[in-house]
Amino acid sequence: INAEYGGIDPTMSPRLKTMPITALTTCLLIGLAAAHDPGVLHRSLEVPPMPCNYSTHHAPVAVQGAVPAWLKGTFYKAIYHTKTVGPDGHTPGDPSLSAVMSVHFSGGEGSTPEASFEFVQGTQWSAFCKPHLPLPTNFSAGNAITITSGCGPKRVCVVTATPEAPAVDGDTLDTVAAPNTYQGSLGEPQLPSPPGMGPAFWQSGHMPTDVNGDVYGLLYIYKPVPGYRVYRIMNGTNQREVLADLPVSRQPGRSEQIPSYNHQACLLYTSPSPRDS
Repeated sequence: INAEYGGIDPTMSPRLKTMPITALTTCLLIGLAAAHDPGVLHRSLEVPPMPCNYSTHHAPVAVQGAVPAWLKGTFYKAIYHTKTVGPDGHTPGDPSLSAVMSVHFSGGEGSTPEASFEFVQGTQWSAFCKPHLPLPTNFSAGNAITITSGCGPKRVCVVTATPEAPAVDGDTLDTVAAPNTYQGSLGEPQLPSPPGMGPAFWQSGHMPTDVNGDVYGLLYIYKPVPGYRVYRIMNGTNQREVLADLPVSRQPGRSEQIPSYNHQACLLYTSPSPRDS
């Protein structure tokens, strides 16, 4: 589903626009799960909060049955909005903190997978979990909606609704750049954020990856002409390239022309596409 609706004001978080649909989707999923297993809702409420500085690396995973010999590689999962407490174990948590987990399969019949977990140490995490230290001078998003390979070799890029993406080490999940450093300009910043305190753009929360490994993003543009800016991060590099600015269409019932919120950036087809058939 490619949700496009409403309008995004440059001074307002896209989360405010997605809350009704997100809440509805969550309720439907919980309802379906509870219908299948009535205990699922009770168990989900029992999950205890974890300290914001919690991490684990290469922990052995208990497996029911046997891992097939052909299964080799690493599975990465973005964990959006975790339940946390402060590093003292008591301070009420910041609901915007997110994390990344991985499960590594080394290959070989009956091998033991290893799991790792680490919080994404962006600006929000630094402000909450290390309040005694100065904030970073550059803004870095802390939410983990999806992950891509768009931060260069041996790194996992943590994607949310801004282009200031943190990079985590592909093995340890430690945050190694917040944000990741790219070559190539995305153009004039579109948001009135003070330096280091907020993003320069809003963008789609997902960045699709092409079959050749290139990663694509979509920014919301307000000036000089409202539109969408499509850009690409070429595979194995930190090089960003702006491909096109697409003008917005006037939305029914609205007098102004502003970009609509797109949760998914784009869907890529080789030729011929379904439209050509």
